[in-house]
Amino acid sequence: LLALGDFYMERGDTRRAESVYLDLKKKRPENPAASLKLAHLHSREEKPARAAKELEEAMKTHPDSGPVLESLVNLYLQQAKLDEAAALCRKRIESNPGAALPHNLMGKVRAVQKKFPQAVTSFEEAIRLQPLWPEPQNNLARVYLVQGKVEEAVKRLETAIEANPDNLSAYLTLGHVHLAAKKHEEA
Repeated sequence: LLALGDFYMERGDTRRAESVYLDLKKKRPENPAASLKLAHLHSREEKPARAAKELEEAMKTHPDSGPVLESLVNLYLQQAKLDEAAALCRKRIESNPGAALPHNLMGKVRAVQKKFPQAVTSFEEAIRLQPLWPEPQNNLARVYLVQGKVEEAVKRLETAIEANPDNLSAYLTLGHVHLAAKKHEEA
């Protein structure tokens, strides 16, 4: 059913896609996938309030879902609802302090708020909890770059590559940093 809904979405038939996703949501309420698809559909239709409502309901029924948390935090960031995004992250960190995802998301929120020291702390905690996950490593490097701390960013990206040689994003970001510094051989 998810694939059928996705098929309708790709064809631009959002009404049929929505119908399929709603049907799936009724048939499999224990799975948040349909709610995530519905939120994506509403976002795509430029109805962020409906998307947020769908994800907020999904958070109530699936409070431990990482994808639901990530989608809702990202939606709140797009809507500049920074306090709501931070509150969601705090709540998840309190209930599961050993999970890297909410720390990484909190780092993103703090970076958008330009609270860079707190963002660095959150990304470092996510890295400590899940050292091979490339996203917090890359996010931390970006925070350093935004602050003009190029050497720290390069060091962080090199550490990320060392920890996970398959981290293509770190290679690309590092290449761009070297290009910007006109270090063509390194790039």
